[in-house]
Amino acid sequence: MTEKNKNKKKTQKGIEKAREIIENSGNSFHYEVVQYLRSRSDDKKWEVSISPYYSDNVTGKAREVDIIAESYRIKEEYAIKLRLFIECKKSASETVLWFDKMEYEKAYNLAKENMNLPEGNKIINSHHYLDREDGGKVVKIFDSAPSRNQENDPFYKALNQSLSALISFREESFFTEEGKEKEKIIRQKNLKKYILNYPLIVLQNFNHLYRVDIDNTENDPISLKDEDSFLIEINYAYLDKNNKSCCEYFLVDVVNFEKIDVFLANKLESCEIRGIDRVEGP
Repeated sequence: MTEKNKNKKKTQKGIEKAREIIENSGNSFHYEVVQYLRSRSDDKKWEVSISPYYSDNVTGKAREVDIIAESYRIKEEYAIKLRLFIECKKSASETVLWFDKMEYEKAYNLAKENMNLPEGNKIINSHHYLDREDGGKVVKIFDSAPSRNQENDPFYKALNQSLSALISFREESFFTEEGKEKEKIIRQKNLKKYILNYPLIVLQNFNHLYRVDIDNTENDPISLKDEDSFLIEINYAYLDKNNKSCCEYFLVDVVNFEKIDVFLANKLESCEIRGIDRVEGP
């Protein structure tokens, strides 16, 4: 075999190994989500920061979140900025999710803070955390097969990454050059600004997810494959930048990528934005 053919064979083996890495990696799906967000129409498109790093206050190690996406709606007298802190996960193995009623008072306060509205404003009830058809039920417990340690569970890891990134980055003004330009316009026009931050987990599909209601566990689990999203409720304990112990209430949207258009149109781009427009509009 000539030296040229040997090199060609090595190159082919390298390509095959690279293909194997791609097939086993979650990065292909990660970039599918990035391309989707970037490709939306101009008034609904998202600017994306890919895999930004932050410092874990517990371990001191650098961590990353898959995507931070931001989208602006600039009006005559005010601006709305939506920010998503996204973890992308391929389809999980069979996972059972136990649903129960949300802690409504905590959810109400979270929605009020999220929309930056005063106490008693009825528009708060239009927030997608509260305006729900399922009686306000959220995931309280989840478990997947095969049995694994909690730290290795894909839902647990995704929750931790998304929430840790939100906590670390929520004081930042912008993450992209487009965001920098939009912030400049907002300052120049002295516009009132609404900032809505959302932790998100995006799954490739919901084909292996099953719902059980805690108040009716005798019924068979229900497949969630046709749902666009659901909420996980969590009281999240963490150390802040000053190593002070904190505990915050969060709701995390878990989104079916096959139906992400429905989620964005019927929830984020409908409930909250229209609610704020009603407060600020003529």
